[in-house]
Amino acid sequence: ATHGLVFMLAGLASRWKQTVAYYFTGNKVNGAKLKPLIENIISKAEGIGLHVHNVTSDMGPCNQAMWKAFGVHVSQFEVNNNCTHPCDNNRLLFFYSDVPHALKNIKTGFVKNQTIIIPDNFVNKYALPTSIVHCSHLNDILAADEACDIKLAHKLRSEYLSKNNHFQKMRVNTAMRVLSKQVALSFHNLEKFNETVAFLHEVIELFAALKVGQAGHWKPFQTAIIMSTTTVIQLTSFLLNNRHYNFFLPSRLTQDCIENLFSLLRMKNVVLNALQFKNNLKLISISQYMKNISNSNYEYDDREFLSDFFNILMENRKPVRECEEQIEIPNVVIQKIVFSKIELNKIYYIAGYLIANINKRERICQTCISAAGSKNSNNNF
Repeated sequence: ATHGLVFMLAGLASRWKQTVAYYFTGNKVNGAKLKPLIENIISKAEGIGLHVHNVTSDMGPCNQAMWKAFGVHVSQFEVNNNCTHPCDNNRLLFFYSDVPHALKNIKTGFVKNQTIIIPDNFVNKYALPTSIVHCSHLNDILAADEACDIKLAHKLRSEYLSKNNHFQKMRVNTAMRVLSKQVALSFHNLEKFNETVAFLHEVIELFAALKVGQAGHWKPFQTAIIMSTTTVIQLTSFLLNNRHYNFFLPSRLTQDCIENLFSLLRMKNVVLNALQFKNNLKLISISQYMKNISNSNYEYDDREFLSDFFNILMENRKPVRECEEQIEIPNVVIQKIVFSKIELNKIYYIAGYLIANINKRERICQTCISAAGSKNSNNNF
């Protein structure tokens, strides 16, 4: 055995996770043989009162063969992201390609191919200045930040844009810093849901028409984004309308929980043999000794295990200490400071971000907020 295959159940309505099965495999696995294993796990979970709605995995060759066995197929011209539920002919079982993996592939493809070509209809619809996105623009941002103490893209590093850095390709947080922040969609009511659905349909259309690089070949991350976005739309509609959920967080569909488990398994030994894998998995599953792993490829997953209930109760009994911190405000003479146009734009952006967050609070001074957005510097506070 050279690999470990782990199956885990995770909650959608609430945050919990539980390892339910593991297998030892060789370098190659027949993905079609995973189908009866998944159906057996779903059957046992449904038998104890759980409702399994979705299967999450990455886009490895084994998992793609598993999708094919279930009749799931996504391409530029066809999207079939679900099948009949094995325990209920009146329900659907959805399939979700792990978005963090897709983010890594988008970032890697962007850096490797250097360009992304946006379809003309999207350029015209949103009045975009160009149809070609160049990766070199990110290097221009880095160069501008290096020449200034005030950094707008302070989390962006030159090594994130390297084609040859294999370890950076594996990190989700690197892709997030290059592309965008990690945002979990939340649908609080049907009105907002319908607005979000309209946007997500455009995301599907956009990724189906995107061309990456000069050749413009179809990329695996396009399959992942289209499949995952379609599943989010359909599963959200089912949970809100049929299961009467008050809200749904699609971020709970990701497999961060199982990636975090593997980070813990490899915490002591990066390369495990079968016995070490079995013993470490047993210790983690029983003791629930969970902690954040520094320099992990994935973000820390804070879902609680079902068997960790009593530890949660003890944590809730601990008193919370509040302390006040005194901050000395320096006396700065603004007139003596000379800013360049780039520095002024950065300060303007940072100030706007701070004011926007302050404005979200319920109790704020309207006079101060009005003064902050005023062009007149002489205001009475």
